[in-house]
Amino acid sequence: MITFQKILYQLILPFALFYLIFYALLNKSKIFGEPKEVKKINAAVSFLLSLLSSLSIYSLNLMNYLTAIGVGIAFFSFVALFLMAGWKKAGEILEEKKEEEKERIKERKEEKERRKAKERLPEEVESLKTLLLNLPPEHKKEILKALKEKEGR
Repeated sequence: MITFQKILYQLILPFALFYLIFYALLNKSKIFGEPKEVKKINAAVSFLLSLLSSLSIYSLNLMNYLTAIGVGIAFFSFVALFLMAGWKKAGEILEEKKEEEKERIKERKEEKERRKAKERLPEEVESLKTLLLNLPPEHKKEILKALKEKEGR
């Protein structure tokens, strides 16, 4: 006995699916020309191809197998999408970690340079003191005068 569900699921829905697929392929491939110019031809060809496909599937009772194959393909497609999204997210996290590590290394290097500069400062001050002490008195007066002028500005 032929029921409405059987007609719907084994004839009408496959027909609609094949029609959409064939129509999209014909428009995209431009076999008959530009889609705007040959819209009716693409529609007629896709109608005939989908009618032949859906009737042959119904008559050969292949719908049961195609449904299982379609479900399997859909499942593996979703799994692949989730895996790709996970890999992308993992890659972003690794990039962030690398950037953070570069920043830490840069901060450590700057800190070392500051410490070295602080360690060198007393030595430089001492060398400046000895230099000033060894200067003739007229040069000391000129330096003090220049410092006072600089402070006054």
